Amino acid sequence: AWIKARRITGDEGLVEELFETINPFRFPRHPPPALLERVAGVKARIEREVLSPELLERDIKNGRGGIREIEFFVQTLQMLNGGRLPFVRSSNTLTAIAELTRYGILDRSTAAGLRKRYLRFRRVENVLQMRAEEGVYALPEGEALRGQVADLSGYGDLETMDREIAEARDWVNAIYRETFT
Repeated sequence: AWIKARRITGDEGLVEELFETINPFRFPRHPPPALLERVAGVKARIEREVLSPELLERDIKNGRGGIREIEFFVQTLQMLNGGRLPFVRSSNTLTAIAELTRYGILDRSTAAGLRKRYLRFRRVENVLQMRAEEGVYALPEGEALRGQVADLSGYGDLETMDREIAEARDWVNAIYRETFT
């Protein structure tokens, strides 16, 4: 949460002072050995306590291979390297991916894959939320409703959306598992 923190109001100097105070915790020079285990534990807890088993595969934000796994992966790389390389610190996931690539922490292929999938998931998330007029992250169950989401998200048809989202989730989850298990 502290990595995503940013100033939205208030005294700029005070906020900068706060960030300088907490930066050693956000971006430690010597990350704790259990960092990966702790991050994986937070993600597992979200899956257990926030999502029902039936939502796990439909939730594009918190579910397997979704937005949250991309963010946790990127934020963990920032925590592991931000103490030595302050330029990789960013509350914006896309900026962080670019900086982690620039400094050789992420290879270009992985970075491009993360960026592409993150943007695609965010587009679907925005469509879901516009339709529901609230914070919704799960693809609808009905074929007709999912077809609407597919069309509004730029997939063209439901079969293409289902296939591409499944492939994207598998790709993201493989990177996540490789890092955290």
